[in-house]
Formats: sequence, C-alpha cells, structure tokens
Amino acid sequence: MHVKYKTFCVVAASLLAVVSQPAAAQQSVIEEVIVTATKREASIQDVPIAISAFNGEDLQARGITDVNSLQQVSPSLFVNTSNSTTNGGTMRIRGVGTTGNNVGLEAAVGFFIDGIYRSRSGQALNDILDVDRIEVLRGPQGTLFGKNTSAGAVHIISRKPDFEENSGWASISAGNLDTIRGEVGYNAALSSTAAVRLAGSFHQRDGYYEDIDNGDEYNELDRYALKGQLLWEPSDTFSLRLIADYTDKDESCCPATYSFLGPTAPIIAALGGATPVSDDGDVGVNAEPFETVEDGGVTLELSFDLDWAELQAVTGIRTFEAERGQDVDFSNVDIYLQGNTEEEFDVFSQELRLVGGTDDFDWLVGFIYGEEEISNSGRFLELASQGPAYFDALIPGSGAILSPGLGLRGSYDQDAEFWAVFTHNTWHVSDDFSITLGVRYSEEEKDGGTIINDTGVADTVGENWPCALLPLATFCQNAGYDLSRDDSEPTGTLAFNYNINDNAAVYVSGSRGYKSGGFNLDPTAYKLDATGAVVADSREFDAEITTSFEIGLKSNWFDDRLTVNVAAFTGEIDDFQLNTFEGAFFTVNNVPEVEIEGIEMEYTWLMAEGVMLSGGITNINTRYGSSAGSDVGKPELDGRRITNAPEWQASSALFVERPLTDGLNWTLNLNWFHRGRHNTGSSLGPLKFQGAYNLWNTQVGVRSQDGRWEAFLWGNNVLDEEYKTIIFNSVSQAGSRSTFIGEPRVWGATFKTNF
Repeated sequence: MHVKYKTFCVVAASLLAVVSQPAAAQQSVIEEVIVTATKREASIQDVPIAISAFNGEDLQARGITDVNSLQQVSPSLFVNTSNSTTNGGTMRIRGVGTTGNNVGLEAAVGFFIDGIYRSRSGQALNDILDVDRIEVLRGPQGTLFGKNTSAGAVHIISRKPDFEENSGWASISAGNLDTIRGEVGYNAALSSTAAVRLAGSFHQRDGYYEDIDNGDEYNELDRYALKGQLLWEPSDTFSLRLIADYTDKDESCCPATYSFLGPTAPIIAALGGATPVSDDGDVGVNAEPFETVEDGGVTLELSFDLDWAELQAVTGIRTFEAERGQDVDFSNVDIYLQGNTEEEFDVFSQELRLVGGTDDFDWLVGFIYGEEEISNSGRFLELASQGPAYFDALIPGSGAILSPGLGLRGSYDQDAEFWAVFTHNTWHVSDDFSITLGVRYSEEEKDGGTIINDTGVADTVGENWPCALLPLATFCQNAGYDLSRDDSEPTGTLAFNYNINDNAAVYVSGSRGYKSGGFNLDPTAYKLDATGAVVADSREFDAEITTSFEIGLKSNWFDDRLTVNVAAFTGEIDDFQLNTFEGAFFTVNNVPEVEIEGIEMEYTWLMAEGVMLSGGITNINTRYGSSAGSDVGKPELDGRRITNAPEWQASSALFVERPLTDGLNWTLNLNWFHRGRHNTGSSLGPLKFQGAYNLWNTQVGVRSQDGRWEAFLWGNNVLDEEYKTIIFNSVSQAGSRSTFIGEPRVWGATFKTNF
C-alpha cells in the first residue's frame, strides 16, 4: 500500500508541474464539449470527473456503429460477448466488470439511455441510432448514477427534436460478408413549440463462423431498430419530451471453436467428431444456434421551471424478451441436446430531481423508485444421442445406466424493488476553487428462486451411481429455492476542483460505489462438497462495494488547439462478485478484495485547419488481494491480475478534411486500437491468455461543402487481426479449451444524404 500511495503522489506532482508550460497563439480552436454527467449542462473541462464524450458524427467518422465498438475509442472501456448477446455481454471500465451468462448478476458498469437504466449489459449491445453523444464515466458513480455503478457508467443521449427546421437524412452501406446497413430519419418542426423526430435502421451481415460439416455460417446479424420522439415546450416554464424505441433481432450467436485439446479429444474423434483448433472460426455443432430479441420501451421527460428551481421528472417503462438456443457442448458430437432459454425483463422506474442554485452554490436533490421482474426458463443440460457413449468412454460402465433425454430443466424468477434519495451540490468557494459533495442512500429488496426439474436422472442415477459421475447436485434430486434479501447502502462522492489558470484545472476526488447482491439464477447454483453432499453457498451473493480516490488534470494548450486530460486513481473493491464457468456450470463467489490503481490520459490536438488527432492511453493494475482467492477456495487467484484487465490499452484517431475542388472536400479517418496481453477466463487458467493485439479502422471519401451528401469507403479491422475474446473450459471435456473469436476484417462503402 505504501508503494501505491507513493506512486499516486508522484503522479500528482507531475500533473501540477505540467501546467506551467507556455501556450502558443493559433487561430482555430477545438469545439467545446458539453456533457450532462452531473445532471446539468457543463463543459467537459469543468466537470471534476474522468469522463470521455463522443458526438454522433465523430463516432460515424471513426467507424463506430454499435455499442460493442465503443472500446476502440474510449480508454479504459472494454466490451465483449460470450455465448450470447442477451446475457453474455460484459462491459468493463479500468479492468472491472461483471462477467455475464447469469441473469441474477447485474453489471458493474451501469448502462443508461436517455437517463433510463438498463440492468444487464446484453440489453445495451445494439446498433447506435440517432445519437447526440455518448458519455463514458470512469470510476464508481455513487450519487447521480448510483444504481449498480461500482466501476463506471455509459450514458447514451439521443438527439433532440428541433423546432427550427424540417430536415432528414438517409444512408446506405454495403460490404463484404454480404453486409448491408441502412438508416433513415426525419425531423419535423410542427410549430415554434412542438417538433417530432423519427429514425430507423436495419443491419444485416453474414456470420464468420463456418460449420465444418455443412459450410453453414453462424454469428450473423439481422436486426432493425426504430425510435420516435416528441418535444413540446408550450411555455418558458414547461417542457415535455416523449421517447419510444423498439429493437428486433433474429440472429445466431455464438458457437465456439477449440483453442486447446485435452485428453478427451480422442474420445470426441472416436465418436466421429472433429476438433479443429482454429482462429478462422471453424466450428462443429449439432443444432443451428439462434437468438431472437424484442426490446422496447417508453421514456417520458418532464421539466417544470418553478422560478426558484427546476423540477425534473423522468419515467421509464421497458420490456425485454429473448429466446435463444445453441449446442451447449460446442462440438459436432451429439453429447447434449440443444439448450433453449427464454428470458423476459419488465422494468419500471420513476426519478424526480429538483435542481437550483445561486452564484455561489449549485444544488440538486432527488428521489428514484424502480421495479424489475425477471423470468427465465429452459432446457440446459440433457443428454443427446451420443451422450451415454461419451460418458461411458470417460467412466466405463456409466453408459449402461444413462440414456438420451436425461438431464436438467428449470425456471427462475426474481422480483426486485428499489428506491434511493440523493443530493449533489457544488460550492463555488471562489472564482477558482469549488467543492462538490454528493450523497446517496439506496435500499433494494429482491425475492428470487428456482424450480429445477431433472428428466429422470434421480431415478436412474441417484440410487445406482455416485452423483460425482455428473457433478451437479440437481442431477440427483429435484431441487429449488425461494429466497429474499435486502440491501441498503450509503454511497457518494467528494471532490475539490481548483482552476490553476484559465487553461488548466486540477481536481482531487473520493467516491464510493455500490452494486447490490442477489441470487445465482443459474441452473446449477448448488455445489457439491468433497463427500457429494449438497452445499447451498452458491445460491446467494453479497453486495459489491468500491472505494476510489482520484487526482486529475484538465488542460487546454496553444490557444485551445490542444486538450490534455490526465487522471490517476487508486481504490479497492470489497466482496467483488466473481462469476466463473467451471466446465458445465457457473459459480458465483464474493472475492473479499480487489485492488485498483492506474493512470489515464486523453488528448485532442487540432494540428492544422481540418486536421485533428485524438486518442487516449490507460495503464492499469487491477488485481485480487494477496490472499483474496484463498478466502473463497480459489488460491490460484491470489495477487493476480483479474480477468480481461490488461496493463495497457490505447486508441488514437487521425481525422482529415481538406478541400478537393470548389464545393467538394476529401476526408480521411484512421483509427488505431491497442489492447495488451490479458487473461480471458475468470479462473485465470494458464491456457486462457490472449496476447496483445492491434485493430485498425479506416475511412476515406468525399463530401459536399454544403453538407448535402457524402460518400466514403470504410474498413474495420483492415489488417484482419486474429484474436480471441474469451477462452473457456470446454463443456464436459476436461483439459480442452474452447474460444470465441473476434470479428474479422469487414469493409464496404457508404453513401449518406441530408435533405
């Protein structure tokens, strides 16, 4: 700990020293970025938070069309998907996130769209449609974004309707893998006080996994989205904004290929299966994977000017339904039947905020109430036609008592009710010095449980064979549970901000974030001890608490032609929620301690008129405590860097727009993303490392100087870098490892018109 704070102080001294450098005079300046991270509009340079913000045009120019790709432009953010996009998606900030694959676990990185919380990352992994900007807040956000934001928050803000003009846009893109993507929208100014805005998109693309038996392709995209808005401001004292959205997906996700073969590989081969160790996406399956999603909701924003304060009310109603199926053994030997799952989330939230201030004091008080209902049911592990023969080869004699159809089905339900009160205030002590204090108190009640039904295993196995043959308690008995838990927690932030001069400010902050506990809504939430007895310690997990300290510099140079923001941070997570795949089932443990420290730097440099360079770099050291793993029976974790937390992550983008002819400009965008070596598995096994890799995206094209149209060629991962996103224990194949791979090179052309 002494080394950590010594490093922290050295960085602080360096930040203070750098602001004494002189600035050179130039004419053009970087456009000011306005954010709403504190629930009021402010320049990003004036907010004492480590935050990145990207407007919609910038994201388009850098080839970012969906939420997954945000990691390529935002330092410290990482997004990946495992066996599904609906509950297998994970967001991480500064190396911290919650592994998916379990609907009972909420995300450590809170995701919000127009102020409405999305409780699972998979509900957010969609295409970006008609966005004004995206804000990425790093570190625990315990006050204004307090619902389960122990690592950070991502907030998407839609572009508002405009009273001034009737205008529209349309774009069409086509490329390899039979990619086709279209977007259309229109803004209608109904009067000087009312306007509507409509937008829609569709996206289709072939898959990049290939079935070794029939050549079919998987992991394709087939989705469309709609968004409609109404903005009404009948007076200076009242505003109403209504947003409705709908997303539909009918896709296949996600088969896996082998990355390493263990001693069970010869058994797979003897049964006629193939075991390709491939970075090209060669896979074997017995059933075509599928995933369908319907996601929709309504957001109502009301604002009342009370003269002495502004009353803001935000109401959200959302429904999310998903159905998916896949070959759960990820091989073309028919060990298990296709696993089918149906999920439904129904969410309601109501937030009230009262915002006011004087010349010296800005204040905010608020209240939020919410309800969430979750249901999940399906077939998880049932032996298929070759299952008995496979297990008989593993344990001679077992095939005589096993038959196709034996296995596991279940249903899971959870109801959650939460509320919180909060306040966020800034005292401007002087023109150059301010103090911000935010406090939140949250309470949450959850009722959850499962009904597990075996399909004949108890009669077949329970009396005649040790349960250890198939190490799942529920194979030996019908099992379920019905539990309740209450969480209550104070969180908040304290920040000191000092303007050194007109071009530089330094801040110091401390914050406390919280992520509620819950239930392991996995079909195998039970575990067995060494004697084969059922233990229930995997059914429930405790809340996760993050405490963080940060010092940062926000600075402008060379007459606002260069912006450099730096943040150094240190902190701890208590009771980190670790979801681990054990080869056939998931376990959830509260690891007592995770330590975080690092430094981030972001920059934007207007090198010349029409030439911009921007990017960021992050160095993090996010590790388990020296004995944290041993405390939960996982000594292999002690003192090690946590999953998907590389030491280095960086990105940079060069954007050029220069005249080509009278009335025509040429444009170039080159985007680079680097991710350092990291372990992709929660168990941190030695066969689960992914080496450092680099991704390059590019666009080159022309646009009219009047902004009426543009056309460009684009490419993502243009060097066709091969990399693995997650490496995991092959299902029921001891010693082997399977993997999901990253998206290969995709290229094409886009034409867009504004009218």
